[in-house]
Amino acid sequence: GAAGGTIFPEPIGQAMSWNVTLVSKIASVIATEAAAIGVDSVFAPVVNMMTDPRFGRLQEGFGENPIIASHMGRASVLALQGGPGNASTYLPEGQVCSLGKHFGAYGAAIGGLNGGPADVSNRTLHEVYLRPWMALGRAGVRAVMPSHNSVGDVPCHANHWMLQQKLRDEFGFGGVALSDCDDIGAVYSFGMAPNRTVAAALSLEAGVDWDLQCGTDP
Repeated sequence: GAAGGTIFPEPIGQAMSWNVTLVSKIASVIATEAAAIGVDSVFAPVVNMMTDPRFGRLQEGFGENPIIASHMGRASVLALQGGPGNASTYLPEGQVCSLGKHFGAYGAAIGGLNGGPADVSNRTLHEVYLRPWMALGRAGVRAVMPSHNSVGDVPCHANHWMLQQKLRDEFGFGGVALSDCDDIGAVYSFGMAPNRTVAAALSLEAGVDWDLQCGTDP
């Protein structure tokens, strides 16, 4: 990469190895190299369930199997952060904060369209799309990025049920929720708020802690 780090196979290629130990070793090297240049957090792992081959970001995750994604996602979190921990404990030297992406049901977008609504049954949502997130929560992942899409017709960035009741209360997540690119404004675009100020308030109340802005869009 630009900082001179080691380039590894993409996560979908790592998943094809069926080798959780290998994935852990890769994440450990990434943490060491990132920490060495002053980076304290990485946007990984990605545990989107890629169930539609039309979805254009298949290479980012560990495939369409929630069991594989759960084990490899958990291994990545533990290796990046240096073992189990939570947002109230210091990272060991040479480790980085793991930020999991994208919560949730991102790969379930209708028509495979990036950011399209996830129209799935409650059973499929829990057995497929949320299963890896339970593994990440229990592993102590310190940060999470909500996804572009809506679940149950509610944008994930304003979805209190998803961010608070499922992720924090049930899965044990205790870290920081960082918005995806300009998605606080997307709450307004979805028609849930009359303006961006109200959109920000809805997102904050739902459980988003920090806004990642992209470009110059106010």
